[in-house]
Order: sequence, then structure tokens, then C-alpha cells
Amino acid sequence: MPPMARSDRGADLAIELLLWSTDIVLCTNAIAASYDEKTALTLQRVGVKVETKRIARLEGTDGELEGIRFADDTLLSRKALFFSPGQFQRSPLAEKLSCDFCPEDGCIECGENTATSVPGVYAAGNCSKGVQLVIAAVAEGMQAAFAINNALLEADAASGTLRHAAVGKT
Repeated sequence: MPPMARSDRGADLAIELLLWSTDIVLCTNAIAASYDEKTALTLQRVGVKVETKRIARLEGTDGELEGIRFADDTLLSRKALFFSPGQFQRSPLAEKLSCDFCPEDGCIECGENTATSVPGVYAAGNCSKGVQLVIAAVAEGMQAAFAINNALLEADAASGTLRHAAVGKT
């Protein structure tokens, strides 16, 4: 199973895949790896081979991967391929609202209860964490909903709006 990557994320993915298979090859597609020496030593220590040749094409039959053909015409037989494309903020909204971003992964920086650096703006899901899991996004969405509701209740209570609304309905 070769993950295709040239960064720490790809190296981390290759190491994580060792839970599923001991036959892991990290393909960099002829681009210099950007991971540090410690990561390179870890890959070597755990037995992950690093292939630096340029990939020419993927080969297979009827939608089934059979191998990776490199530019030098060598073939790496494989039945599975994983890749780490990286994550970045696709919508300009958070930037336009002047939200702070995490330097490590480019996600929106959130504090307690999914609050961003901009008062009244909350973020949840893939835009707020490097973890791309639906279940995590749903949980953060619920957390943000509760935080927003509480903030609105506090604002209404401070202004007396809640008291006036309740009095009008009795």
C-alpha cells in the first residue's frame, strides 16, 4: 500500500498504515521530501520503503489497481493506494471576517466551544481541525450550536429582552 506524499502528513500516513499492512511504500513522485531527518529515520526504523521516482501512471484492469508505473518503466505491484492531498481553507469567508488561522495546518483557530478569534463567529468541522471525519464535524457542529445558543441567551438576558418576551406571552 503506497501512500503518495512528500510531507510530514504523508510520512505520518505511511506509518499509520502499518496498522493494516507491513508492506508500505511511500512514493514522493520525484519531489524532494519535506519531512525532517527524525521522520526519515522513523520511516527507516519501522520498515517503510521510500520510492523517489517520478510516477508515470497507475495501471490496472476493470477499475482494480495492479501497480504503479514509474517514468523509468519499472512497475511497483500494488493493490491499494493512499494519498494525502493536504487541507486548506477553500472559502474566503473566515479570512474576510478576520478570523485567525493555525499556522500548523491552516485551519481556523478556535478556542473553547468552537469560538473563533472574532466575537460571534464560530467554526466547526473540517475548517476548524485537520481531522476530516464526519462524526467529528457533527460533534463540533453540536458544540457550536450550544455555544451560539448560550451566547444569544446571555445577550438577551443582559438586555432584558427575555424578560419582556416572557411577560408578553403570559
